[in-house]
Amino acid sequence: MVKNDEGGKLVHQTNTNARKPVGTAEAIFKEFPLADTYKNGENKGKEGKIDIRGRIINLYGQKKVSKVKEGDKEETAEKRKRWFKEGLGRITWLMERCPKGQEKYWQRICVPQKIGCAIAGGKEEEYREMIEEWAIEMKEKGIKTEVIIVKWKTDNNKRKEENKNKGEKKRKKEST
Repeated sequence: MVKNDEGGKLVHQTNTNARKPVGTAEAIFKEFPLADTYKNGENKGKEGKIDIRGRIINLYGQKKVSKVKEGDKEETAEKRKRWFKEGLGRITWLMERCPKGQEKYWQRICVPQKIGCAIAGGKEEEYREMIEEWAIEMKEKGIKTEVIIVKWKTDNNKRKEENKNKGEKKRKKEST
């Protein structure tokens, strides 16, 4: 697991409808409150776009918080993947135009494991493939950056761990 303070930029997928973050976005916004574009509605209508707030890059890869609903024409898994790729493309575009002396801030880009997959319901192998293709594209363009997939400790992870530990303690107590 990479520490939350590993350094470099951190790209995470956000949505354009929520006013309150959940999952990884909630954990990131707790640690980096200035990155929270939900609270003031700054996330509205930005599918495929990005916002950079310090070291955090909000990539607007979905409209809704939940998994794609079957039959939903407004938001499909294909649209989400397209918006995700568009956001990655915008990051590449910015990096290609990075002013001299600023490259050090882009040497490492961290991407949370299961980006677009946990609450959003995307397929992990598809998102990982898009990230790997993006990293190769940047290298081919001469952009010197390291893309790292990280495990980000969220409150949901902490709750699951606490519940698991409580269950183990309870079983031990019952067996004695």
